[in-house]
Amino acid sequence: MKASNRNHIYKYDRERQKVIIINSETGKEVKRSDDQLTALLKYVREQGANHVLRKFAIWCARQPNVDWKPVVYKMFRTAEDYLHDEITKEKMNEFYQETEGIAVSTDSVGLRQGDLKAPLLLAARSCLHPDPYQAATESARYHKLWVEMDYKFRNDDLSEDDAEEVNRTMLDKVTQRQIDHLLDLMARDMELGDS
Repeated sequence: MKASNRNHIYKYDRERQKVIIINSETGKEVKRSDDQLTALLKYVREQGANHVLRKFAIWCARQPNVDWKPVVYKMFRTAEDYLHDEITKEKMNEFYQETEGIAVSTDSVGLRQGDLKAPLLLAARSCLHPDPYQAATESARYHKLWVEMDYKFRNDDLSEDDAEEVNRTMLDKVTQRQIDHLLDLMARDMELGDS
């Protein structure tokens, strides 16, 4: 992460129902340019492959191999049940709204205090987002944020320059894994569509 990005605050915008980034020095929203992953996610959205976006969101959120809180298991189960047509979109949206308080408190307290479980919970909740594109982008972002926070927690003895370089390389690898998985999901979807 660049030095100028260190003072960014991730905040949940209720109106737009998505996470935004605020520069803590200026108080203004940071506009994000499309990276390779975002461009690919937009392409999938344009193709109408919402189930691919939702599968990708769930995959990203499940990547950290940790013990989950019961509510996180329920979030995963709800998103997966929706994917398999076992519950309605309304039921999933209802659970998404019910967990808004958890998300706001996790964002306002957990992330700011560096709690490693905060991005995990927020990634899991993002899988329930009513808009599958937002679910995918937010889950991917929280997955990367968890990787970054976990890395910093485990390597607080490195010099700042060394930590920045290793962190950048590591995040590039995570992004590439995400892209590779999304491409795999797209290929499987095309195979199923052809049969």
